[in-house]
Amino acid sequence: MLEQDAAPAEQRIRMKGEDMLRSHAKTIGQLSRRSGVPVKVLRHYEDLGFLYTLGRSESNYRLFGEEAVWCVQVIQGLRSLGLTL
Repeated sequence: MLEQDAAPAEQRIRMKGEDMLRSHAKTIGQLSRRSGVPVKVLRHYEDLGFLYTLGRSESNYRLFGEEAVWCVQVIQGLRSLGLTL
């Protein structure tokens, strides 16, 4: 469905969602600093399908949501128990 085909209410919801998406999104560098995990490892987790991006910024940076922080913490916790990927 094209955005112009959507009802006005649906367009407002979409726009609001995009605003929320951008306000809570973190770049991979911010995610790295917050989680203490190197960017290279985060990219590997993304390649394995453990992390999902919210999309890309206008500058083409990967954007991650708050759930990505939780996922990285869970992965690191499991690895600290000796489990492998």
